[in-house]
Order: sequence, then structure tokens, then C-alpha cells
Amino acid sequence: METISEVATISEACGEQTTRINAVRKKKNREKTFRDKAMRFETRRCDLRRGEAMRFETRRGEAMRGDAREVN
Repeated sequence: METISEVATISEACGEQTTRINAVRKKKNREKTFRDKAMRFETRRCDLRRGEAMRFETRRGEAMRGDAREVN
């Protein structure tokens, strides 16, 4: 049987880990959203003007993904 202080430290540690896991999950979701937006934008533009648009949008997509990572 643990003492009250031991239980408190265990639950605090669990809480910290959960917070960290949630933060990572949130960050991954944010990156995924950026990637999805970039891809949607990319395909829409590529339909209009094949070669030039594709090159431009690919760079743009990578830039958006980079921004998502730099936010955190």
C-alpha cells in the first residue's frame, strides 16, 4: 500500500506523460492538416497549368509543412 505522497507523485508523472503524448499527437495532426491542404491546393493548381504550376505548388507544399514543424 503506497503512502498518499507516493500516489500523488505517480499520478503527477502519469499526467505529465499524457500531456506530452497529447502535445505530440496534436502536433502530428497539425502537420497532417497542413500536408492535406498543400496537396489539395497542389492538385487544383496542377489541373489548370500542368508543368509550371506543379513545380511551384510542390515547393509551396514543402514550405507549408516546414511551417507546421517550426510552430512548435
